[in-house]
Parts: sequence; C-alpha cells; structure tokens
Amino acid sequence: MEKKKVVGFSFGRKMSNTEVMIKEALLVCEKAGMEIQFIRCDDLNIHICTGCCSCVAGLMMGKGRRHCIHKDDDFHIIEEALMSADGVIVGSPTYEFAPTGNFKVVCDRIGPAHDKTFRGPAIE
Repeated sequence: MEKKKVVGFSFGRKMSNTEVMIKEALLVCEKAGMEIQFIRCDDLNIHICTGCCSCVAGLMMGKGRRHCIHKDDDFHIIEEALMSADGVIVGSPTYEFAPTGNFKVVCDRIGPAHDKTFRGPAIE
C-alpha cells in the first residue's frame, strides 16, 4: 500500500509560530506513517496573477488545461507539491485581520485550473 502524502505550506516568517505549528502537525502525520513535505512559501518567487485566464481558457473550451504565462517563477514548486498531496496543511499569520499578501497571491494563482477533477492533459 502506498504511503499517503501530506504537504505543509507556511506563509509565516522563518521559525515563526505559524511555521512551528505546521511542522508540529506534520510530525504527527509522519508518526502516523505518512510521507511529509514542508514548503516555506515566502522563500519562493511567485508572480501575481494578471487575470489573463490562459490557465483556464482550455478548460472553458473543452481542450484541457493550458499553462500559466508565468514560466519564470517558482509556482511550479507549489503546484507539484499540491497535486501530489493527499492532504494539505496551510498556515498563514493574520496581519490587519487578513492572511498575508503572499498567501492571497498563491490562492489567486491556484484557481480552477488546479482542481484535480477538472484537469485534463496539458496542451503545449
């Protein structure tokens, strides 16, 4: 039987409360026999979504998923981890009653093109 994989995404500062709590949760998962991965998202270079819709254009026309116009950033690291995970733990501190800006940027970039139920073969 294949091990289940849990990925922890931290949008907090290095060794912050957010990061410590995510790592503690991942340790519990590891003790339960799961494969774990930790990603400190603030260390990655993620460009903002421009709203061009190239990632979902193929989905809307029934041609499958197309790729984002941003090919020179680190979003592929998040995408690969997310799509390979059976479970996800996300942590973000709240500043001014909202999650961090980087968290919001990643949420915008994920969008419907990253929903496993809608993903078809990638079209180059």
